[in-house]
Amino acid sequence: MAITSGFQPENTGSIPVTRSNLRSRLSTEARPQASVGWRYDKILLLRLAGQLKLTYTRLLMWHYVYILRNSYGKQYVGHTSDLNARLKEHNEGSVKATKKLRPWKIEWFCGFNDKTKAIQFEKYLKSGSGTSIRYRHIAPQ
Repeated sequence: MAITSGFQPENTGSIPVTRSNLRSRLSTEARPQASVGWRYDKILLLRLAGQLKLTYTRLLMWHYVYILRNSYGKQYVGHTSDLNARLKEHNEGSVKATKKLRPWKIEWFCGFNDKTKAIQFEKYLKSGSGTSIRYRHIAPQ
């Protein structure tokens, strides 16, 4: 007779894991006794989420690549996780690169789930071929 201890995730095949069905995936053996309370249950849920590499911030955080344009026709490319706050920073003059060319408005933006992909795309838009794509197709003058 094998003795099992701790949580053993069951094989669910291709059923996607969401926050709503994490609790239902806990086996009945892993559920806490009445004296242990909700803390043990919460620890098991967090352990399951960690095993499946689900984190709250990764699910909800968006990263944006944006193109700003001023009244002179100049463009600025950047990335942020909060577009409104970043535009406010640009227009207040707290960003050194855009301080002297105010006011700015958002010409174009694109959202990414992954911060590294957003940074890579920003770097591409600032490169030679990315600049030509930007001026011809994304935000023409």
